Amino acid sequence: MYYLVIIISVISYVASNLLFAKHIRQQGTFLVNFYRTVSLTIIMSGLLFFANFSHFSLHYLGLSVLFGFCGVIYFLSHLKAYQFLPAGIVSSIISLESIVVIVLSYFLYSEQLTLYGYIGALLLIFSGILLGCFKSNHSHLDTRWYLGILLAFIGMLGGAFWGFGFAYLSRELDIFTGVFLSELSIFLILSTFILLFKSLRKNIILDKKVFGNIFISSFAPALATSMFFYSTVLGDISVSILFLSLVPILLSISSYFIFNEKLHWYQWLLIIVGFIGLLFVNL
Repeated sequence: MYYLVIIISVISYVASNLLFAKHIRQQGTFLVNFYRTVSLTIIMSGLLFFANFSHFSLHYLGLSVLFGFCGVIYFLSHLKAYQFLPAGIVSSIISLESIVVIVLSYFLYSEQLTLYGYIGALLLIFSGILLGCFKSNHSHLDTRWYLGILLAFIGMLGGAFWGFGFAYLSRELDIFTGVFLSELSIFLILSTFILLFKSLRKNIILDKKVFGNIFISSFAPALATSMFFYSTVLGDISVSILFLSLVPILLSISSYFIFNEKLHWYQWLLIIVGFIGLLFVNL
């Protein structure tokens, strides 16, 4: 059950990343995503607070606000980084969150991997990072690149603490259904509101296809987030995070078939190394 939840979580993360990258490339106005992101994270912070209402204290309230703020930093930094950098670079930097969360898990939960687990973690994480770097065929770095990399790293730290904090506060609570339904409704409501607002300004024709795309792009991230938090309740946070390191690797494979992005032999080699690392983690 634990591994099934993680697999569904990884697949959902890949789907939501592909949809998100496509959305940013086509009509990624920063202001629209800013309102969507802030609204989402504020509501998620409120969900954290009410999920722990039976243990009400200023301690939980403070942690909810703190981790909610980390979520704002995470989303906004990556939204801007996607405008400056190729999707492969941003996704690879996201995989660095694995290292941060494993370190946090070691000190706060005393979760320890075996020697093979650490070897596999390094293979898995760094193959994803290198894969994203090799995917970019840009021959020069300008100011926007440096700013984009800085934003991605800031978002990486914010995302690591937000995800770890949510898992920490909800670890003893079976709130999968609540998280999923809340996130799905939030994405649906905000996406529909934004689409209606944009249709008034740009004369967008609303049809079944448009609303179908809204539902799909809302369902994937809601499922991914809720399944990830649910997997941390079932098992170890560090192992759940390690599986999410597969996202950059699977994104590269998906791009090969969906966006016709050709991969070189050394890129396929890195993909194989990443999967070998995943096998080592389970030893």
